[in-house]
Amino acid sequence: MDGISFTLTAETLRRKIVKDILLAMTLGACVLVCVTIARFLLEGWQPIFPAIWIASFITLLAFVFSDYLSFQRLSLLMWLVWTVMSMSAFLFFGLASMGPVFLIIATSCASLGFRYPHVILLVILKVMMLAAMVVFMFKLQIVAVPIEGADYLSNPRMWIFHTILFGVCALLVVYSTAALVKFYVEVASSTREMFYVGVGLISLARDTETGSHLRRISRYCGLLYDQYLQAEGLTEADVGFSRKDLELASILHDIGKIAIPDDILRKPGKLTEAEFAVVKEHTSIGARIIQEILSNCGEADRKTMGLAADIALSHHESWSGGGYPAGLLGKDIPLAARMVSICDVYDALRSERPYKKGWSHQAALEEIAVTGQKFDPHLLDLFLKNERQYEHAWTAMQS
Repeated sequence: MDGISFTLTAETLRRKIVKDILLAMTLGACVLVCVTIARFLLEGWQPIFPAIWIASFITLLAFVFSDYLSFQRLSLLMWLVWTVMSMSAFLFFGLASMGPVFLIIATSCASLGFRYPHVILLVILKVMMLAAMVVFMFKLQIVAVPIEGADYLSNPRMWIFHTILFGVCALLVVYSTAALVKFYVEVASSTREMFYVGVGLISLARDTETGSHLRRISRYCGLLYDQYLQAEGLTEADVGFSRKDLELASILHDIGKIAIPDDILRKPGKLTEAEFAVVKEHTSIGARIIQEILSNCGEADRKTMGLAADIALSHHESWSGGGYPAGLLGKDIPLAARMVSICDVYDALRSERPYKKGWSHQAALEEIAVTGQKFDPHLLDLFLKNERQYEHAWTAMQS
């Protein structure tokens, strides 16, 4: 397996869309070839037939070899082919032809492969190419241009019309393409989140908690992340990970619990020292599991998985030392793990377990404040100052 990626980038999506468009264009080109052959047999030769056949053949080749070309080159190739087709149709048959259809296809391909300024440049280039083609055909008399086409192309208002038409088509197609890519990115993001929740649920399958615990932890961490960045005047680039990365990575914080025996994990009473020593191993086990996933992970998820490994390993470390598994001290503990640590303890106190009832919001805050030396003091201060947001999140996510 070359790698697993649970995030589809906009470039990947555009390439997929180009491939789908190529398939549709290839099928359409085959139909077009059949129609022109039938017209040739019934009505005789027309100068535009070779252009249609050549464009159709190039489209077929582009589809066959699309996996070997970058999607930008594919887009440029299709833009060139269908621009020539549109100009040929306009040249020989005027506006009442397939020219506008070919024009929109060409602009669609350009908008997929290039950014907005480049699409506008291609539109300008298209107008210049049409002008050059008209001069070339009229002056050199290479092909007899029909009277309707000549009148149409020699009308000055046609150039204004075409410039506006090209521009409007470009804007509409660029906008619709961007909207389509945004939709697919949102779908892919949702699928990615479902993956993390699904893997995280594995850790709870043998525990007494439910998936709502994971969603609450994720929500708390997102809140604390925003509060931290605002208080410190930092950006995502400064801390090295995004809110979304943290929300997804935090879901896997207890993945190592799948290796803890049921008789310990589900024990209703207090654990012995030996049993607690076994439980503490879930941090190291979780980090190893995530590292194994990371080794087979696509580039898009490497940052999130790396963050998840740090969290799984260090979310039980203590700011003052004495935590586990490595006894890290202060800022030696990764920032993400420090955030998850507070959120995990708060949710654990509020949740009902086999050996205890769930605590009230106020009781949980008091307990966290008493044991505050375990947590990053700045993060703890932010948590306590904004405690109403966490209470609201708990209430809102009970179901």
